[in-house]
Amino acid sequence: MLPIGHPRDEKARIRKELRLHDLCAHLGLPVKRAGNTHFFRCPVHGSEGVMQSCHFQPHAAVDGADLWKCEKCGASGDVFTLIMLVQQVSFPQAIHIAQEFLGKVPARPQIVVTTPTKKAESVSLAPPSLRDAVYCALLSLPQYHLGDAQKAGLLARGFTEADIQRLGYAQSRRTNGIWIAKRISSFTGITDFTGVPGFYRTPHGCWAVKSMNGLLIPVRSVHGKIYAIRVRVPTANGGRVYVWMSSLTDKEGKPRPGGSSPGALLHTAAVPGSQRLWVTEGELKADRASLALQETVVSVPGVGNWAHIPELAAYLRVREVVVAYDRDAGRTETLVAKHRDNMIAALKAQGTPVSIAVWDRKLGKGLDDVLHSHGNGAIQRQPI
Repeated sequence: MLPIGHPRDEKARIRKELRLHDLCAHLGLPVKRAGNTHFFRCPVHGSEGVMQSCHFQPHAAVDGADLWKCEKCGASGDVFTLIMLVQQVSFPQAIHIAQEFLGKVPARPQIVVTTPTKKAESVSLAPPSLRDAVYCALLSLPQYHLGDAQKAGLLARGFTEADIQRLGYAQSRRTNGIWIAKRISSFTGITDFTGVPGFYRTPHGCWAVKSMNGLLIPVRSVHGKIYAIRVRVPTANGGRVYVWMSSLTDKEGKPRPGGSSPGALLHTAAVPGSQRLWVTEGELKADRASLALQETVVSVPGVGNWAHIPELAAYLRVREVVVAYDRDAGRTETLVAKHRDNMIAALKAQGTPVSIAVWDRKLGKGLDDVLHSHGNGAIQRQPI
């Protein structure tokens, strides 16, 4: 096994050398090509139909590596993150698997992953109130306290200590999932976690929580209930991938008893009485922007997953919707614009006024970055 402290330049070399098209074939993920873009089944939520929601473009990264992204759930990353998600392994293990595939170390027996013949079917999700009770208890456990590095990162983004505590950010570590489930049961009185994503029954019939390393981000409904959790997992070269806390399948793709997936959900950072609804991508971004603007900000889990935005705008009775996606200059800009324009058309069709958030690209890529560094005055709303 390659140690965690393996030289960074070696990781970077593997990242650039290993092509996603070849890796997908190795992992049993069929790839379809449309122009310069390749589509495949999302490793986080799965997908059905002719056109898949996950796509990648060769050499899209600055260093020449292939990058992938799901436009439905927002998951993204490089070759290492894809291996981690598909095979449910740690980052050092993903490096070793990549080495094996490239023939740089002897392959272990039975390393090839085959596509499961039986499709995992998610059970019905538990009511939002039950999920909220379970997740609130989980996030309050000492085992999930926020580490110094994670807290420092949030403070650097402009959150205060009080913000961090109120919003419920926590840190997941590899731990005893059965013991955690028992602790939550003792606090809440809940003994059946069916339909709570992240929880599942072990072969011995005990409830357990799937554990993984990363920042836990509460995903809230329009009513403020925590009805899902996003996990920000660190990856190669200081990168990150955002995944949903899910327990639908095990690392071999087999269904987990009692396990479930939240699907792709909106996250609403609500401000009571807000007359304006801002739309962006990223739960942390929405939380930070809402604090700065003192207005409601909703995060879509991938720019293609905007279908509930018109309904949300109507429910909140806002006077204006402001679209504030990142100012990307990369190859995905055209795809983002397509989904953005479709959402705008749907909003205008129901009579909701729409504006585009505009700022100097030199000031920053994301809405939260610009608000934190340059203040609210750096953002202009352009009616369309």
